[in-house]
Amino acid sequence: MAYEYTFVIIKPGAVLRRQVGEIMSRYERAGMSIDVLRFSGPMPEVFWKEFYGDLHTRIPMEAYLNHIQYMAGGPVVPMTLVGRDVIERVRLLNGATNPLRAAPGTIRGDLGRELPDNVVHASDSQESVDREFKFWETFLEVR
Repeated sequence: MAYEYTFVIIKPGAVLRRQVGEIMSRYERAGMSIDVLRFSGPMPEVFWKEFYGDLHTRIPMEAYLNHIQYMAGGPVVPMTLVGRDVIERVRLLNGATNPLRAAPGTIRGDLGRELPDNVVHASDSQESVDREFKFWETFLEVR
């Protein structure tokens, strides 16, 4: 088991429902450490379209556009977490992407509503972590 980083974004619905502390606590109770944490006001749709890259090729266009509007509609909390096998462990702790299919006890199963309001985004591979974190940092430097 290797130490690694992952990138997580607490989504607007969770921020507005004041679930940030609960979500962060679940990661920490699972033995992960928060390495970088920021609070960000709403980001423009153009940011989210580039951030989510080819998502529009994997889901119906209407769902994609709803997702982009949802993400641009409120504040978010991006963070990096570090721990042993943290990418896989975060994805298991988050649960299924669709909160209606996520198991009880997972973050999405307990706190999510329905897509696109599934409370968290998490990178799915080391390549995604590297791309998403760099993209986020680059965007903030330009602002």
